[in-house]
Amino acid sequence: MEVRSALVPSLILQPLIENALKHGVGATSGLVEITLKASREADQLHITVENDMPSIETRGSRPPGMGAGLRNVAERLSTRFQEECNFVSGVISESRYRASFDIPWRSA
Repeated sequence: MEVRSALVPSLILQPLIENALKHGVGATSGLVEITLKASREADQLHITVENDMPSIETRGSRPPGMGAGLRNVAERLSTRFQEECNFVSGVISESRYRASFDIPWRSA
């Protein structure tokens, strides 16, 4: 439970969860799983948000990309942490999407 004391930039998770809701829950009929995971690896905090999304048959051949919300998260992290952060997002399986970032570990 050590990650509960981790410090993250204000409102950095909100657009990731909103994205999961919009492209997962809002675009899919039936149950949708959204997961939020946090872990510490050495001096880095790793945060991942994953969500179910429509299959390729439903959404067409164009996979979801880096919309305004995700671009904003990436820019905010880069501005704040420069080379000390990493942001990655994209399709990880036919019907699953992941956005994750690593930032320097800081605790309250």
